[in-house]
Amino acid sequence: MRTLPVIRTLLFHMILLMASCEEKTYLPAGLSVENGSEIKTFAGDNVTLKLTVSDEVGIEKIILDCKNWHILKEYDLSGQKPVVFNISYPFIVPETAGMNFSEKMKVDVVNVGGIHTIREIPLNYLPDNTLPELINYNPELEITYEEGSGVFSGSFNLADDRGLKSVRLEIDEISFDETKTLKGKTATYTPALTFTSIANYNATLTITDISDNSREYAITFIVMVTEVENPISDYPGMFIVNTGESPANYIVGYYQPLQRTNPYEYWGYFYAPENNTKIAFVPTQSLDGDYFGVSPYVSTKLFNNNGYVVPINIAAKGYYSIWIDIQNQVYTVTAYTPAAPAEFAGLAGSICMVGTGYTYGDWVMSPAMTYEASNDLRISGNLSVALDAGGTVSLCFSTPDWAHIWRPDKDSPSQVTGWWHSPGGIMFYFESVGAGNYPVTFDAGISPIWVTISKP
Repeated sequence: MRTLPVIRTLLFHMILLMASCEEKTYLPAGLSVENGSEIKTFAGDNVTLKLTVSDEVGIEKIILDCKNWHILKEYDLSGQKPVVFNISYPFIVPETAGMNFSEKMKVDVVNVGGIHTIREIPLNYLPDNTLPELINYNPELEITYEEGSGVFSGSFNLADDRGLKSVRLEIDEISFDETKTLKGKTATYTPALTFTSIANYNATLTITDISDNSREYAITFIVMVTEVENPISDYPGMFIVNTGESPANYIVGYYQPLQRTNPYEYWGYFYAPENNTKIAFVPTQSLDGDYFGVSPYVSTKLFNNNGYVVPINIAAKGYYSIWIDIQNQVYTVTAYTPAAPAEFAGLAGSICMVGTGYTYGDWVMSPAMTYEASNDLRISGNLSVALDAGGTVSLCFSTPDWAHIWRPDKDSPSQVTGWWHSPGGIMFYFESVGAGNYPVTFDAGISPIWVTISKP
């Protein structure tokens, strides 16, 4: 009979099929942790554990377990039995975790065959390398002195990414030393301070976080009489002046224009010709009207009071970007390294002055101008004027072959705001104050190029 071999063959294939199915239930589930091989964290941190679990026969449940942190989360998937399941589980590291902890999050995946796949993800302490900070730090705080005292009415806003522990304020001149305990990631500290004399009081504010990281801030409390500012306007422009020099000695260049970039805000470049150059700002080409400098008490406070304010001091010789906001009484002076204009390449020692009214003849090139030591962007020379007072002198700058010419954007001293590389255009005209040598400086480190002409 052939029935018996057929039955045997069918039984054999069924056994193979059952064995094959049973084999699949013994394969471990796949587990991918997006957070990496370990999670570095700290007490109070918000953590999201991201997992992808896969099993070819289906997932029955997933259990997340960290007993010491009281975490026990079960995903019952018996009604779905997915072959792939994504987990995004948020939890907060307990404040009681402390520091230097080493915990583990156990992930237990059970497939539909009852097979467990277990993995432990390390939860390790992340050292605190971030210092606490004082928000909107101002090194000089102004306090108005009236009726025999000055009372501080401000506050200090403190912050730390993990948590604040304490703040300490020390002022030796008045024997003030106070420490306050703090909690949370942000805090406000309002010391009660009363000063009985007009003076500058140096203080140290020390902030400490829960990891015992500390940061110190130097603060000067400036106790002073009330300062009055004269009325201001949203001027169409502003000029920067070197207060160590006099406009009476200049034909052009003393009043250097700044651009109005926003209402009440002005910006431009300036070259400090020596250490401790002092500057101020005026809205017109005059020192007799509105005049902006800084408070004699508060060096960061810019305002308008001609005869009372003092100039801003620039400590080091060099190029600076200058920005002022006269409405908010603030300014910045930022050193920068200028780049040479493209047309300057290969022109060393070959830029001359040319025009009319000179001792060496009209339209005859002057001797080549001289580069300043250690600065190939500033060149200078003497313009030898032949005309008596009242005569009109014209000027532009050129290479001897006329291949490169620099001209002003306006033709008169009261209107010029810069010089440009241009083959055609206007000349610069000024009235002679008498025959003689007029010192000239051509500065390509300022954009647009700035030219000064002094009187002989």
